[in-house]
Amino acid sequence: ATLYKCVNSKQDTWAAAMHRETEALERRLERRPSAGDTAGDRLASLFATLTRALLRKPNYARAVLKAMTSGEEVASKVVAHQIKVTKLVIAALRGVSPAATEAQLPSEEELTIAMLLQQIWFAALVGWSARLFGQAKVVEQVKTAAELLVAGQHALHDGRKRAG
Repeated sequence: ATLYKCVNSKQDTWAAAMHRETEALERRLERRPSAGDTAGDRLASLFATLTRALLRKPNYARAVLKAMTSGEEVASKVVAHQIKVTKLVIAALRGVSPAATEAQLPSEEELTIAMLLQQIWFAALVGWSARLFGQAKVVEQVKTAAELLVAGQHALHDGRKRAG
């Protein structure tokens, strides 16, 4: 009862926990950015870190996933989380720390890649939650998607250079 005097609902509690976890991850990645020689490697490293952090508490992870799909009440709180994860993805794409992304606005391509990877990650997490596959498969699916998206981005740039 005391908890509900401070928050309006279970969803608010999950959103606050998600915010706290995301802040901690952001600080950690600020000290030690995602590793890898290529954007695909760095993105795979980032999503492996995000997945491990979320799934180390399976019941919490399932509750967060449920809260995220519970409707408009939680949507505004999920947006704040999504903005932070987008910043982390763009940092990994660029090979810089999350704070360094503030010096330059993200391109439309970077935002598209970040949003698509988050959607794929969420879908993979739903599959994990339904016990269709394990944590390693979540990371593998996002890694494959990251590699394909980055390769497509490079191919697009190369095609524009030849055409221009």
